[in-house]
Amino acid sequence: MPPPPAGVLLADYRRAQARFGVRWQLLAAVNLIESAFGRVVNRSSAGAQGPMQFLPSTWRAYGLGGNVHDAQDAILGAANYLHRSGAPDDERRALFAYNRSTLYVDAVLAYARVMTRDRLGFATYYAWEASLPSVL
Repeated sequence: MPPPPAGVLLADYRRAQARFGVRWQLLAAVNLIESAFGRVVNRSSAGAQGPMQFLPSTWRAYGLGGNVHDAQDAILGAANYLHRSGAPDDERRALFAYNRSTLYVDAVLAYARVMTRDRLGFATYYAWEASLPSVL
């Protein structure tokens, strides 16, 4: 699917940052990894769904009553979850709570670091194409 426009996503990340204190770059990096900014629409084998890939039980706890498939709601839910898990003070711990993989944590932090250092980092990642292997 086509993702929401980059400017809309950036405004959503910044709104979530203002409300929960989680860096917009961190939220964008999670969104990039989880669904290529909403391009990849699927349910994981564990049942996670939406652009920020929430399990139904986690969404009920942190989704603020929104729609898991709506980018703005999902970004706010992710910021809420990450904040309650330790961000911004301990981003690594918060990300590990989000996905219990050190490789995932390292990847999110690496993408966020690029977006922090390079003013075109977000735009570059946003322009990436996403593809999935076809199932025969």
